Amino acid sequence: MVAQAKHGRLRPSLLSHTFNMRGKIAMPTPDNSCGNFINVALSHFTADDETKVQLHDFVDRVYNGIKNMVSDCARVSSDDELFVMAEKIRIETIKAFTRSEMDLYMFNSWCRMPVYQADFGWGKPGWVSGLYVPGVEMVFLVDTKDGDGIEAWVSLEEDTMLLFQENPDIKAFTGLELQYHQY
Repeated sequence: MVAQAKHGRLRPSLLSHTFNMRGKIAMPTPDNSCGNFINVALSHFTADDETKVQLHDFVDRVYNGIKNMVSDCARVSSDDELFVMAEKIRIETIKAFTRSEMDLYMFNSWCRMPVYQADFGWGKPGWVSGLYVPGVEMVFLVDTKDGDGIEAWVSLEEDTMLLFQENPDIKAFTGLELQYHQY
């Protein structure tokens, strides 16, 4: 809906969702491995989807994109295969990002990760927040500190954010007034 308001028409879009590959590949991963070990699942949407894709269809498509990528990861048995898979996805994402006729939305979820238990020597965090990347339409999901909810940090360009905040579906779903912070 926001894309239609912004561009005057619906456009194809690509949803990119980052996921943790630990425990999802056939290759052994050392127990003491550290750092990002992630891959990206992609879900494609066409301009025609807007009229026929309901929320449950959208969720199914994203779930299937992640499920298919996890299945592909499970078949990886060498470093070379892993590199080729990751590079193929990276190239597809970059092409989508640079293609002016396609919208790219990046999702990252830290839900069910013990981020509030991390202590790097100065105590556990009081609050974990999202990341702003200029020019990237991004949604960052993280559990609330009490574990009873999920915060969604939505990073959009200013004109897109203003449309997003006024969308009646977003207002109805969140049940809260959205806060806009310009960085």
